[in-house]
Amino acid sequence: ANRKNLGLFSATISREVMDIAWVYQRDAEEITVRADEQNKPDIKQFRMDVSFDGKAEAIAKILNETGFDRCMVFCNTKKMVDELTEALQNRGFAAVGLHGDMKQMQRTQVMNSFKNGRCNILIATDVAARGIDVKGVDAIFNYDLPQDHEYYIHRIGRTGRAGKEGTAYNIISGRKQEQELRAISQYTRANIEELNLPTSAEMKQEALDQLQQRLQEQCSNAAPSEEAVQLAEQLIAAGTPAETLLALLLQEEIIAATKNLPAFDIPKPIRKGKRSGAATV
Repeated sequence: ANRKNLGLFSATISREVMDIAWVYQRDAEEITVRADEQNKPDIKQFRMDVSFDGKAEAIAKILNETGFDRCMVFCNTKKMVDELTEALQNRGFAAVGLHGDMKQMQRTQVMNSFKNGRCNILIATDVAARGIDVKGVDAIFNYDLPQDHEYYIHRIGRTGRAGKEGTAYNIISGRKQEQELRAISQYTRANIEELNLPTSAEMKQEALDQLQQRLQEQCSNAAPSEEAVQLAEQLIAAGTPAETLLALLLQEEIIAATKNLPAFDIPKPIRKGKRSGAATV
């Protein structure tokens, strides 16, 4: 091919793109198109400071609170993809993992399950997710921060498309990752807001409040069957206190309403010295 007529187009200029340009182009002119403010994706970015062992719980809490329809979670290693996939599956989430060690048939099955909605959480490495274009991704989670700042842009750019609002969560642990996220924020000129997650006690109370509201609505709009009324009368006549009977039945409802809530609170890490404002990094 005539190198003088060879054009190279890229949304971002990474080291890999520059290497390709150096191999195939000579005396090339660089044309940069300014971003249109009106066309920039609307992506709200958050950070959560947790212990390393609390990262999976942090994601579980957010998923329980928000009820996103479709999410992607990025990890830096295949091992972490497998471990996090298993951790979220054990908590009742429909999660699937994607990485380079999987055979093509497995990769196809995973992507089909994610696209058709059978599984709504895709956990992947950057390499495995390369070239994947799935519409309607509500949120992106960075379980691990990317090693390249350009990867951060590619990751969060999978949400907030077609004029819709997107959300990106950065789960960080320790001062080193805090510094890395600060560098990413400066590089991308993004405002990354610190998010304080609700405690387990607060989440459980909210679930109980929702259960109470649902039962009150059922009592107002529906009547129990004759068999249920007869059985209740027989139990009370036999000496079973009505309050005890009701409490035992409600206990099953409480277990069902709270079984997928995280089991423990996330401790805040110990910080040394001064830090920047809590709202941004």
